[in-house]
Amino acid sequence: MYTVLCDGNVLYDARFDDYQILDANVQLEVNKSGSFEFSVYPTNPTYDNIKKLKSHIQVYQDGVLIFGGRVLSDVVGLDKFKEVYCEGYMAFFNDSVLRPYSFNGTITEFLQLIINSHNNQVDTEKEFTLGNVTVTDPNDYIVRSNIDHTKSWTELKNKLLDTLGGFLVVRVENDIKYLDFLIDSVYMSTQKIELGQNLLDVVKGTRADDIITALIPLGAKLLDAEGNEIDERLTIESVNGGSDTVFNQLAVDEYGWVFDTITFDDVTDPNNLMTKANQELTIRVNLGVSVSLKAIDLSMVADVDEIRFFEYVQVTSEPHNIDTMALISKLNIDLLNPQNNTFTFGFDYQTLTEKQIHSDNVIRQIKSDYVTNDKVQAVNNELKTLSSQLLQTAESIIQQVAENYATTGELGIVESSLINQIITNANETLQTFTEFEQTIELVDGKYVTKFNELEAYVRTSIDGIELGETNSAFKLKISNDRISFLENNNEVAYISNSTLNITDGAFFTSLQIGNFEWKAEEDGSVSFGKVG
Repeated sequence: MYTVLCDGNVLYDARFDDYQILDANVQLEVNKSGSFEFSVYPTNPTYDNIKKLKSHIQVYQDGVLIFGGRVLSDVVGLDKFKEVYCEGYMAFFNDSVLRPYSFNGTITEFLQLIINSHNNQVDTEKEFTLGNVTVTDPNDYIVRSNIDHTKSWTELKNKLLDTLGGFLVVRVENDIKYLDFLIDSVYMSTQKIELGQNLLDVVKGTRADDIITALIPLGAKLLDAEGNEIDERLTIESVNGGSDTVFNQLAVDEYGWVFDTITFDDVTDPNNLMTKANQELTIRVNLGVSVSLKAIDLSMVADVDEIRFFEYVQVTSEPHNIDTMALISKLNIDLLNPQNNTFTFGFDYQTLTEKQIHSDNVIRQIKSDYVTNDKVQAVNNELKTLSSQLLQTAESIIQQVAENYATTGELGIVESSLINQIITNANETLQTFTEFEQTIELVDGKYVTKFNELEAYVRTSIDGIELGETNSAFKLKISNDRISFLENNNEVAYISNSTLNITDGAFFTSLQIGNFEWKAEEDGSVSFGKVG
């Protein structure tokens, strides 16, 4: 059930004849303020209390705030029938100006700078408090500046959203407005949208006009011998074989060469610049597919979880080739006719085939199965089997090396510390999935899971799957033709064509794998033999 308050007083409640409104629609969209439109007759007791730019309007669904904002405009006819338009809390950032500045520091510090500037210029009810910040930068250091006087919202959009991605979300708790900067939603609805159940209509559109196949990344301006900036920027040539470009060969084969450039003013290391360029290219080579669904929210007629804005929901429609966990990025709510509610999702389909990235589906499937731990445990068991097979394969390969040594007298040098690190990372990965099983929570009486912890350890792209904590020096990358072991983003070992390859290695005392042992003697020689 929906209810609406105006400055804390009842404006709409379906249970009371006096407190009625007409044509009431809420529109919510990620990284936008959102809006609420309605009409009201003077017979409503709160009619005269609706004041432009002053009145705060709040819309609740079963006691949960789904929209909060202020009255922006109203139109009154001859019969005093009033049409009211409201904008969401995020629009308050258009009421303040960020004066010229030069900033160096973390994302959190920059966001706090904008919030402090805003709060110093507005009334108390328009102030914000810094909330959760989960968007990260590889350097944990950004550079931003502006010589103009600019609206605070413009700086939030241009200097954070457009350069770092993520979502700005206003969260209200105990009448405090928190501004969160999130890399992703951490909530999921247990209700599913399925053709033949509650899915009524599907409209899918694909745009390819923003696709690129090659990208030239530029970093910070270079400095001369005296430390002054010059009119040249950092490129990736020194770490990319002399080329200043990254490209996707599959996309080039299909669409030809389509170039673009991107500038990262705060990147001073060519390796970091290369990483950022590849991340951007991965996004830009994908076809953007917008899917507008018309569905019935079954919570209106059955005891199931509501479909909420900025949550993930399982969407299935076999005729439309849709079977995915999708983020509700846009939600239109008809308060008086919930059957007219529509949900819009933004899907990323793999370039050239328009099929969703398989690895992403695997990870989303893990998330969708959080309701019963049995399925999560099944995934855990499969991971344990895979890890065991991986370690057994590595052991078998090294055993073959040992057997060859016994017959040829040649010894390959194996870095024991690296092998131990591989085993340790595998065990830590298993521990990560164990911890993931324990993150299920009960929120507002509904099952909701925080799965962003998983994405901190498991990342997917068209190049493969990467395991390991984001900030860890050691990671494991699985692609179509090899399994790579990375240290500081450099490949130090890999398994391909049934062969373990190590770029550099040494051992200092002994190394035992299976029944075989390498041992360093006091005279500097190396002995090898079978244990026992």
